[in-house]
Amino acid sequence: MGKNKSVNTIKKQQNKVYDAEGVLKTSYNLIPNLREINSATFTDRQPNPNFRLIVDQTGVISAIQENKFKIHKIDEYDIERPDNFNNRVDNYRQIITYKAKNPNRLPKDKVNKLVNAQVKRTIYTKAFYKKYFNNSQPKISCKGDTGSCWYYPDNTITLKSWASDATMLHELAHQRSAKHGRVFATNYLLLVGRFMDHGEQAKLVHSFRKWGVEFNGTFRHTNRCLLDNGVTDPEILNKGYNNDKRCSQGATKHFTITQAQLRKEY
Repeated sequence: MGKNKSVNTIKKQQNKVYDAEGVLKTSYNLIPNLREINSATFTDRQPNPNFRLIVDQTGVISAIQENKFKIHKIDEYDIERPDNFNNRVDNYRQIITYKAKNPNRLPKDKVNKLVNAQVKRTIYTKAFYKKYFNNSQPKISCKGDTGSCWYYPDNTITLKSWASDATMLHELAHQRSAKHGRVFATNYLLLVGRFMDHGEQAKLVHSFRKWGVEFNGTFRHTNRCLLDNGVTDPEILNKGYNNDKRCSQGATKHFTITQAQLRKEY
């Protein structure tokens, strides 16, 4: 009974992290877009030759013709919600082709070599990473399009084709913490702040608090810093410094974590 309770607690914490990190942007500055170089097929969007807008005598768009036999009339719902109408137009304008052959695909060994070289250049060689993660350089392998990405205790990482920069940092954050506890969450915040930007870190801090993910340290930034990094959420901006204080990274308190806490998270 006690074991099942512990497993359920770990699972709940893991789900909280997965929910919270959804606020992070999708970018490919630290790793390449694996879907473009690792997938055998891809989804292709092409112009629909049968698409056209039908205009009435007054010059107002009255219908969308998807093909020779199907006409979608514009109703009041579309007129009242122009964004919805625009989305429908965009969808009808394109033909989506699944399983199109990917001309940019590289052999598996070249993909792995490219990814490891880029991560070494963008992350492993940086003084910040060397200092806080003891210059650890997990080896990365890219396998398949579906399933989960993993960090393994033998210091290796498996990435799937859907992985982005945030995914890479998530897996690196598992160093010294196989589970999703305080050590992991603090690692993750440190990495996001340094290798994405302070705006993304502030968004993740806010989301962690919202979902109840626990972490160590203080992560606060000046309002100017947050604005410069694209933060517009008033709740996040209200927690920023209104003066010229330096942004805090939370790194000092992070390493007061005891060895007992580290063992607990493995």
